[in-house]
Amino acid sequence: MFALPTLLAVYPDALFVQTHRAPLDAMASVSSLITILRRVFSDAVDPLTVCLEAIDYWSKTLERFLGERDRLADDRICDVNYIEIRQDPLAVVRRIYAYFGWSLSQDAEQRMRRTLASQPKERYRRHRYDLSQFGVQEAESAARFAAYCDRFGLAVGRKRTSGARTEKLVRS
Repeated sequence: MFALPTLLAVYPDALFVQTHRAPLDAMASVSSLITILRRVFSDAVDPLTVCLEAIDYWSKTLERFLGERDRLADDRICDVNYIEIRQDPLAVVRRIYAYFGWSLSQDAEQRMRRTLASQPKERYRRHRYDLSQFGVQEAESAARFAAYCDRFGLAVGRKRTSGARTEKLVRS
């Protein structure tokens, strides 16, 4: 996301999988992480400032990246929704392989199944976060991500659950 032209200069035939997540959910998540990390080193951490800076930084970064991405042919980028990865990661892997015209061997699929089965569903304590805990209202920040959400069929935040458009995940 940060250096697509550089990556393409080194790997001109690279193919990409881009995951998509409701951006304000992602902003709440990253703001929570940054706030926790900063509090390790400082008693003067303002969660509102952290969140507003994250929204500003990531909305600009995403806009710049999408401009760079638009120079690539659609068949080089497979879009995947974060929610789908969480719900059925193997189905997502199958769709990625199909999208790029690759074959997924039964052996590889079985190994993936075993790995997934060996992972406890709730391996870690659930981390809860919401924009409101930072003093940010969704409506104030939603416009920053509206074009991205429209393009990929995403809800801006968790109040409306929606999945990224996946109709282009299987090429004809």
